[in-house]
Amino acid sequence: MRRQHTRRLMALGLTTLLVTIGSSKANGQVQEIYGVPLPSSDIVFCIDYSASVTHGVDWMGTLAEIEDTLGQLTPGNRFSIVKFRYIAEIFDPDLVSATPEAIEAAIAFLWDMPSDATCLLNGLVPALDIASTGTVGDRSVVLIGDGGIGCDATSDIPEGTFMPQLLAANPFMVPIHAIQTVDSPTASWPAYPTIALATGGLYVVGFGRPFVRGDANNTGVVDIADVVAILESLGGFPSGSYPCSNARDADADGVLDPIADSLFLLSALFLGVPMAWPYAPHCGQDLSATALHCFMAACP
Repeated sequence: MRRQHTRRLMALGLTTLLVTIGSSKANGQVQEIYGVPLPSSDIVFCIDYSASVTHGVDWMGTLAEIEDTLGQLTPGNRFSIVKFRYIAEIFDPDLVSATPEAIEAAIAFLWDMPSDATCLLNGLVPALDIASTGTVGDRSVVLIGDGGIGCDATSDIPEGTFMPQLLAANPFMVPIHAIQTVDSPTASWPAYPTIALATGGLYVVGFGRPFVRGDANNTGVVDIADVVAILESLGGFPSGSYPCSNARDADADGVLDPIADSLFLLSALFLGVPMAWPYAPHCGQDLSATALHCFMAACP
């Protein structure tokens, strides 16, 4: 069972994930982190262990989320972990098969937690080096931290210096999926979304409410009753009064349109039209950058 903690997500980029999960499926289950499908089989987790992160509000929740994601991997996945502060520690310099023994060792590696100042480049460079040996088109780096860059005694290095160095270290354009677990107390520019967009990755703010798309009546099941619930909004209920407007956005266009959403949901239920993530029975987060929100859902 997944460990749950309060989380809210905003995502940019990789819109193809809305309709195709691809290699993130294993034995019928979607492997995910913070409610977002893992988009590749070869993954290097790059985790900020600086003091501003490890002394943060929900560091234990962050570790539990990563541990849970590691537990979802199968031997068909290959992975490694880079922990960085001002220096980097590497779980394995090569991608290793996600056997039970490797996962156990990786979890033990996670919980060894010295911390000091941060230097994001010192973590991303070895992570990209390891990830570049993965399968082309099926490899990625998952960056997890508070958005800080560091590498200077008093402040983050500027974007004009950081981004050219990062792109030079990533000649194969391995996607970097940047998960910002909290707001950085020091970041002077929006580093994580910039990194994700520049490398074809996904940017995620990881503290929010997971939901099931199409579950308009908040029962945990998507069926014809949800079509009725969506159409009931034509009776004068303001769209903003629903506890999970994301779930009612069946066609994932970012707009609550009772007619369009109910017709799309009917097509999904009876014609097999694929729904955008998170589709039943999976709980997850919205991968589209919309103004819709979810305050209550049937997900744990």
